[in-house]
Amino acid sequence: MKKKILLAFWTTDGHARSISERIASRLESNGSEVRMVCLRDEQPDPGGYDGVIVGASIRYGFHHPKVERYVNRNAKALEAVPNAFFSINLSARKPAKNTPETNPYCRKFLQKIKWKPGMAVVFPGKVDFTRYRGFDRVMMHLIMSISGGPHGKDTVVDFTDWNAVDAFADRFAGGGSLGKD
Repeated sequence: MKKKILLAFWTTDGHARSISERIASRLESNGSEVRMVCLRDEQPDPGGYDGVIVGASIRYGFHHPKVERYVNRNAKALEAVPNAFFSINLSARKPAKNTPETNPYCRKFLQKIKWKPGMAVVFPGKVDFTRYRGFDRVMMHLIMSISGGPHGKDTVVDFTDWNAVDAFADRFAGGGSLGKD
């Protein structure tokens, strides 16, 4: 019997959607049925699923308040099944900030919420100055300049470790969380 997985995510510039699609594809190749939902559009009830993954990107140092409200409102339901959280942020491109324990944004979020994920990971994101407009372009330029990251006006750099994304999905699908029938 296929495991039914809810993969709920928040994206600002679309990269969390790309990572979620990769995770969903990997879970499906491992025999699961995945329902992907953007938390911007819907706040799904996690009940009725065999597992739940929640993912969110960081914007200006914070996960979106709707993500926090969603996981707090559904903490018991999330913890009732195998569950996981992934955070996406550019500071995770640095080895000293690429785990939930060492990444200040992920650590702060996990300490603040009621839900205690069974698994948590941090993925470095993508900087794409071709998509940023106005305020976001200025702020991202400033942030990348201060943190030693790329910041040219046409710069696009994907720091995502896609092998780590695959390993996370495989671990969730395998003995790490869902287990096999």
